[in-house]
Amino acid sequence: MLKTGVQIKTASFPPLWRWRDDLQELKDTGISRIMVTIPWLLVEKCPARFDFSLFDEYFDEAVRTGFELILAPDMTSPPLWIREEPEHCIDNAKYRRLLLNFFRGVADAYGEESFLHAWNLTDLAVEPCSCADTRELFCRCLQSRFERVELLNEKWHRNYFSFEYVPTETPECFPDSAETMAFLDFLRLREENFIREVVEELSSRSGRKVGIFLPPRMVESLDGASGAVGITLEQRSSELEQVLTLASAADTFHGAGLKIIEKTAHSSYTVREAPLQASALYRLLWNSVAYGAEEVVLGEWDKDAVCNALTADDFHFGERKHMLRLFKEKIASADSILEGWKPESGSVAIFRSRVSERFLQMSGIYLKQALASFRGWIRSLAESSTPFSVCTEATLDLLKDKKLLILPGTPVITNAAGNRILEFVRRGGILLCEPECGAWSSNGVALRPDSRFIAEATGVCEMARVPAENTLLRFKYGKKVFSLSSGSSLVPLKTLRKYTEVIVPYKNDTAILESIAYGKGKILLPGAFLGTAAATERNIELENFLNALLDKVSPEYNLITPSCRVISGRSSRSRILFIFGGGKTGRIEINFNKSFWKKHALRDLISGKRISVSGTGNIRTIRFVPDPSGVAVLCEESKIG
Repeated sequence: MLKTGVQIKTASFPPLWRWRDDLQELKDTGISRIMVTIPWLLVEKCPARFDFSLFDEYFDEAVRTGFELILAPDMTSPPLWIREEPEHCIDNAKYRRLLLNFFRGVADAYGEESFLHAWNLTDLAVEPCSCADTRELFCRCLQSRFERVELLNEKWHRNYFSFEYVPTETPECFPDSAETMAFLDFLRLREENFIREVVEELSSRSGRKVGIFLPPRMVESLDGASGAVGITLEQRSSELEQVLTLASAADTFHGAGLKIIEKTAHSSYTVREAPLQASALYRLLWNSVAYGAEEVVLGEWDKDAVCNALTADDFHFGERKHMLRLFKEKIASADSILEGWKPESGSVAIFRSRVSERFLQMSGIYLKQALASFRGWIRSLAESSTPFSVCTEATLDLLKDKKLLILPGTPVITNAAGNRILEFVRRGGILLCEPECGAWSSNGVALRPDSRFIAEATGVCEMARVPAENTLLRFKYGKKVFSLSSGSSLVPLKTLRKYTEVIVPYKNDTAILESIAYGKGKILLPGAFLGTAAATERNIELENFLNALLDKVSPEYNLITPSCRVISGRSSRSRILFIFGGGKTGRIEINFNKSFWKKHALRDLISGKRISVSGTGNIRTIRFVPDPSGVAVLCEESKIG
């Protein structure tokens, strides 16, 4: 069952007498966990002398009321005596020792306590630095990688006299600077090593059941490291923005328990935000359940802050508490049915390159479109209720059960990843590969068009970008006509007669969209970043094109009602559909294959209504009206009880 919690800002602890009332109020709404930040400056006012008395009474009272605690050590606010030190870089041996001593002190104080549920490290980050200690470490890193500077010069086409002369950044560099890529890779390893040391300090001094919430970028690098994935959501972001984050995280870390943490939005007295609607809070909780989250930590609970989104006395506070109580009641009654729930991953995958993400940290208009395109494809898949998976270089085994793979303008495709992707196509898969995939090496060196992995596989070379004279691509695919936005620029593709099917011709024997048979499958090459059209708003045409690509791969249900989302999956007892209607949804209608359910007697776990099934032949139809929140959870009626 999904567990819920709230955050308590350390500087906002109420008087102890009112703290008891607040705790009882939280417990009545179904909250069972509290997350508290422990700032460094408050607990180590003198070197190696820790004092946690500020927290003790509050923690004791919370434990007596039945709460579990999530503690977040905060190293961003060092004590005054440390601020007087000249060096504040983790590469400085003394400062690093003091930092780790802080985490060790917190772990010694609370690690073995029975009330400790987890450590939260999702906000833990290491700032880039160019101090002497960092530069020395960078030189050692280069030396371990190349052994001799001559080998570096040969690989990078440079002429350095020694490793000490390699700059951490080159001011005049372009996005394909090997120096910049090497330094970014070094920063990643530097952060990984530090967080690994922190995790070891906390885990070695904590009980067996104490979890660690890690930032998503660190989970694969640390091989889990007994940690869970901590996903941060903006408190006041729209439902769709939250859904995109949840969908991407759920499919990237398939099978891992997600920990959702709201990032509190702070309003000012002069600019007041719209109140946090109770329905939005309720739908966030059900969306979290649908995407497989194990717990949700809501924003700060601070009744003294006039502008606090969660607790502000804005005529909606009572409604928000009611919705929390209602969710507690509904999730408890559905717990046995939802046990073991996992959303389906479907037959579609989208590639998310970890190597490219490091590359995308560099500035450059060539790279920003790749990020927008990835976001657009995720939005289109989520909006069209198409189950999908997100695979990385480490999880390409997921492709064995897929039919369609989307490469959204991925700048770096390693040789190993490229071979696995092409093998997927040879077995009969469909690959949609946007422009400039594999245009750079993992070292950050730009590759010639004829040496990129798609060109080597198919012989089709990309030309240079050109401004789009007409930003609308109109073409026929299958039996349907589509009009897709191309964005501000095009990447024309050379055609190979007898080998390529030109879908959208361009100038001088080039094309903007072509199809190539490859093994038992095919490769679709658009000369435009098609996903960018849906990066900021829904694009129905792109969703229709996706459905045309899927054809027989499409899910076993067909959503007739617009502005609704469906998430299909299975629990240990039943197939389940989570349905999220739009703001003014009335009746919802869905068609599905007769084999979709074993039984055709359905019930909505939220409203309690029995859903009748109609239709003959291979198609069945359900029509029903959800409760006022627009959320429904359908399962077979025979499984209830």
